[in-house]
Amino acid sequence: MVLFGGSAAGSVFNDTWSYDAATNTWTDLQPAGARPAGRDGQAAVYDSDAGKMILFGGSAAATFFDDTWSYDG
Repeated sequence: MVLFGGSAAGSVFNDTWSYDAATNTWTDLQPAGARPAGRDGQAAVYDSDAGKMILFGGSAAATFFDDTWSYDG
C-alpha cells in the first residue's frame, strides 16, 4: 500500500509512505523530483496497466487542487 499526504493539527503533508503488511512497517519513500503540494481529501488509485499510482485533487486550507499526478515506485 502507498499513502500520500494527509493532515494533522492544521498542517498538510506531501510525504509518500509505503506499508508492508508482512512486517507491519511503514517506510518513508522520499521520492526524488517534483512532488504535489501538501494536501488532504485527495483521491488515489493504482493503475495496474501502467504500474503507477494516480493522485487527483485534494485541498489545503482554502486552496482546492484540480491537478493529477502519477507515481512510479
